[in-house]
Amino acid sequence: MPTTKTPPLWWAIIAVLTLVLAVLTAVVWLRPTQPTVTPGPSPTYIWSTTTPTPIQLNTPTPTPTP
Repeated sequence: MPTTKTPPLWWAIIAVLTLVLAVLTAVVWLRPTQPTVTPGPSPTYIWSTTTPTPIQLNTPTPTPTP
């Protein structure tokens, strides 16, 4: 019996793997845009291709102490 047709089990496995890959990709891409729990505005960093350290764009405003 030649296996010329793709069995439905392989289609299910491919669909599940594709769904898992899509979810993982979405989690990785959306993780930096989620709000942080730290109080105050978080500084925005930009990664440069020449320096290994991130460049801080805006400094968080310090909360005034009474």
